[in-house]
Amino acid sequence: MTGKLPWIFRFLLSGTDCDDLTRQELRDELRTLIPGLVDVNILPVNRALQIDIEMAALSHYDWEAYEPYLIDHILGPTARRFSGRAGGEPEITPLRARSRR
Repeated sequence: MTGKLPWIFRFLLSGTDCDDLTRQELRDELRTLIPGLVDVNILPVNRALQIDIEMAALSHYDWEAYEPYLIDHILGPTARRFSGRAGGEPEITPLRARSRR
């Protein structure tokens, strides 16, 4: 497959607050930081946050490189800013990435 398809990345973020204000601020910040973002959905899940990031178009081979980029350069630094409220070190777990066909 050589064409570009929309991709959804799913992460679990623990070590931050899960309240509505934190979710809204995190959503707003991710929308400004991620180029090609279509949508971001953040849900509370068992004292953690599930973050779904939908990207406009990535080739089949790009998503494998983009997932670590999201963790190291976008989610990690952003989560550390929000972790001060919860008093812990944030932990980001990639759950899955899939194309929207």
